[in-house]
Amino acid sequence: MFVMLFAFGKATFGQSGENGQAEEIRRTVVGTVYLGPAYTAPLGSYRQAYPHADALGGTFGLLINPRKYPSPLELGLQGSYLSQGVDKNPSNYSRTYPTLKTSHSIVPLHFIARVKPQREMPFKPYLDGLAGISIFNTRTKLKEDIFDFMRQDHEAFVLDRYRTTVISFGMGVGMLFWQNKSKDAYADLRVTYLQSPFASYVKKGQVRVLQDGFPAYEFTRSETNMLLINLNIAGVLTH
Repeated sequence: MFVMLFAFGKATFGQSGENGQAEEIRRTVVGTVYLGPAYTAPLGSYRQAYPHADALGGTFGLLINPRKYPSPLELGLQGSYLSQGVDKNPSNYSRTYPTLKTSHSIVPLHFIARVKPQREMPFKPYLDGLAGISIFNTRTKLKEDIFDFMRQDHEAFVLDRYRTTVISFGMGVGMLFWQNKSKDAYADLRVTYLQSPFASYVKKGQVRVLQDGFPAYEFTRSETNMLLINLNIAGVLTH
């Protein structure tokens, strides 16, 4: 997949790289760093099994030009944290804290290969190839108040947790736009399709409280394909 991306980049963006060669000599681009909010929506059988699996969070990524000269190819890493929401259930585990709080989240971690034009332009399209993992997390703890968090010796009282990790890979298309005057920052809009195999996870609302006050999880198993939408601020790294 990464070989195909590089070949496409050479064929599509090679000419623009040559046209911008003089400017790139004066300002050599060595990479890109980006950060911004993210939204993900379930697709296919994942949406059928878990219609409300939508999640909100953020993404951070760092890409580096692997060559010592201007190139349309960048390689790097990207990580996201996506919250699927919180369950709150009454419990008799503690009289002081009578509520259990269960958080559900996804953490996608990927290697990225990106191809994009080298020439300076107001709208710069790019293609991403991604390969990595997606981590599905569920954690239940006692719901505390703000004064507990302010204590120096505070430590969350976790009653149970579940984590599953699956392979994840995909393709993304994006556009860099709204370039600033110094030409070292862009707005970045990207849509990425991520495909993953079957996984067992805990849906929001699948948490029961036993008679002793402890949580009990119910599990759902399905494919976990998703669509990830990012709106980032991207900075150009130069020397």
